[in-house]
Amino acid sequence: MNDTAIENGDGYTINGNLSATWHYSCSGVMYFGGADISAKGSKITKTFTGLPTHTSVMINFTFVYGDYWVTGDYAYLYANDVKVWENMGYKYEQNYTTDCGKWEIGYNPGWYNLTESIVDHSVYAFHSGSSITLSWNASLYWDSLYAWFALRNVQITLPCNNANCSTCHPNDITKCVTCKPNYYLLGNTCYSPCPLRYFASGTVCACRPSFFWFIILMTFFFSVCK
Repeated sequence: MNDTAIENGDGYTINGNLSATWHYSCSGVMYFGGADISAKGSKITKTFTGLPTHTSVMINFTFVYGDYWVTGDYAYLYANDVKVWENMGYKYEQNYTTDCGKWEIGYNPGWYNLTESIVDHSVYAFHSGSSITLSWNASLYWDSLYAWFALRNVQITLPCNNANCSTCHPNDITKCVTCKPNYYLLGNTCYSPCPLRYFASGTVCACRPSFFWFIILMTFFFSVCK
């Protein structure tokens, strides 16, 4: 979700926005949402499609807790209308990162909860469909003149289903492509040690020649050497 994507929407929408634009500059960094945009009752939504076979997703995003979040104000993330994350914004507002909202600390000395807190979050959720709709919203006490939220750096990653995988097939995360250290690839699965009749060779399990072929090879070798 780079600056161009934020300005053009890139499939994201805001329900209940108060501004004609959906992006906002906070200390020189562009965010989707923001003051007078993602107000009380707003919801930021995007549907991701074409996901490969999987059983879970990891959702990473940067969230801005803007201006005046009070005790009881929560941020939420829903995946296909199921709540997968919530966080009280007030605790972050007490450890503010910057000051870029409509209410600036310079005009309100001592009111540190009027500043902005920018936090990176990672959310794990069970999911197996080929598409997923993500929605962020917040239960804000104040309206947009005092509290708002915004997003940046939204990413969905599909962790490998096999714990021993280092990387998975891009179209099917149940299939390993490379293995973690001290594990060896055979087909689409990682082993340590290699199964019977196989041996570790570099990063893969190689097939041991059968005893029959061993005898043939040895016979050939000795016949050549005579």
